[in-house]
Amino acid sequence: SALRPAASPRTAAARLSDENALALCLVNLRCREAGANVHPAMAAWVENLPRTFGQPLFWTEDQVNELQGSMYEARARSMRGDALAVHQALLASCGGEVGAGSAEEFLWSLAAVRSRTFSLGVKEFPQLLGGRCEEVAMVPFVDFANHDTHLPACDGLIRESADGLALEIACARACRAG
Repeated sequence: SALRPAASPRTAAARLSDENALALCLVNLRCREAGANVHPAMAAWVENLPRTFGQPLFWTEDQVNELQGSMYEARARSMRGDALAVHQALLASCGGEVGAGSAEEFLWSLAAVRSRTFSLGVKEFPQLLGGRCEEVAMVPFVDFANHDTHLPACDGLIRESADGLALEIACARACRAG
């Protein structure tokens, strides 16, 4: 199933941006001890996510300086500081690292979310969205197909099954099963 931000306005995660709520969820999935109420498939998915990301969250000052004078410089410079400020706020509201993870765990999770989140529209996901217009979600294992350059063109061809109980990847051209 998809990881989606909390829908209840009573939860702390509902007051976060979708991106930060998903990152917090991923921190908690990644940091739980083996077998601690995490479905084995979800644990396997988290374990197989990339260990590092090449996003500006992790760039050195010299790397950011290469953007000097471009329209991207200011955003790249602010990314890490903005993310760390969110993390500090989470530490205060989630009871420390137990709930929000370390700064590096949160940055890793945020990078994973930024590179692996799908936008779900009501046309392709009517039952999953339950009348909401659009939502973002991480879709475990589907993100692997979306990032594998050796698979047939799957990008953007994800839909709800006819019965609404599963997600399907539709290939843009013929491919073998499996």
